[in-house]
Amino acid sequence: MRDQTYILLSLEEAQAAFDSLNLAIIEHTKWLVHWNKYIICDVSLTSKDLSECTIDHCGFNEWLQSTDADFLNDLEIFPQVEHLHDQVHQCVDEIMKKAAQCLPITKQQFDIYINVEKELSKFMINLRDEIYRIIFSYDYLTSTLTRQAIFHVLHMEYSRVNRNSEQSCIVLIDLDHFKKINDKHGHQAGDEVLVAVANYFSKNLRPYDSIGRYGGEEFLLCLPDITFDNALITMDRLRQNISSQKIYTDQGICLSLTVSMGVAPLLKGENIKTIIHHADQALYQAKSKGRNRVELWKADKGYPQIQSA
Repeated sequence: MRDQTYILLSLEEAQAAFDSLNLAIIEHTKWLVHWNKYIICDVSLTSKDLSECTIDHCGFNEWLQSTDADFLNDLEIFPQVEHLHDQVHQCVDEIMKKAAQCLPITKQQFDIYINVEKELSKFMINLRDEIYRIIFSYDYLTSTLTRQAIFHVLHMEYSRVNRNSEQSCIVLIDLDHFKKINDKHGHQAGDEVLVAVANYFSKNLRPYDSIGRYGGEEFLLCLPDITFDNALITMDRLRQNISSQKIYTDQGICLSLTVSMGVAPLLKGENIKTIIHHADQALYQAKSKGRNRVELWKADKGYPQIQSA
């Protein structure tokens, strides 16, 4: 199973989930303080407090029911949070029933509740930390994956390829003459070009493809379930399309650019470092042959020789 938290998620989705979860945890804390006042301070309970299902009036439950962040279901910790939250309210409901009947609450019953609440609080924080980790897996400027995160994706895909004998490829992309843009128009214009290129590839790749910022003006793609031939066709189409794009900066400057690409297959028996080196060799060939082209890595033996675009 691919790591969906990296592949199908945007930085905006992760940030929105993080912010809404923070608010939900605050609401849960407010609810917790309110009803614990009854136990400690003998504060009278409202009819809402004494309803059979306290979970219906819980802000954290409202978040659980309303969140549209589908990626949360792919996190192992999320079902545990849901389960513990249900357990907390089951404990509270039992205590509330006794309160409504003016029956004493035993120490054992309260201890069970406290222990479950402690576990829930821990897992809430762990869930928030997990989303926080995901947020920092994205490059702040381009919203693509960071170098570390794209390497994680590559390792996941490499393991899948080795298990199932699938065909997958990686691509190194370099923006041609990018330094000239920075030198002539300034680094802000250069940043806007990087963002435009990242957005272009993010929108035109398949949903389960991944793009990461490899460094500077280089991007690294992971393309699962694709043959070497089809990777060439796809990348050359994207190369041609991006060369016809106009990029307008905030300063009103109209820019255009081309990219060079090196494609290499994820091969069994080759480690990730070697495979990236293969893509880098192909990229070097593309640049040395005049840029604005796609080159395929050519093995000395054991792999078909395919002509470059």
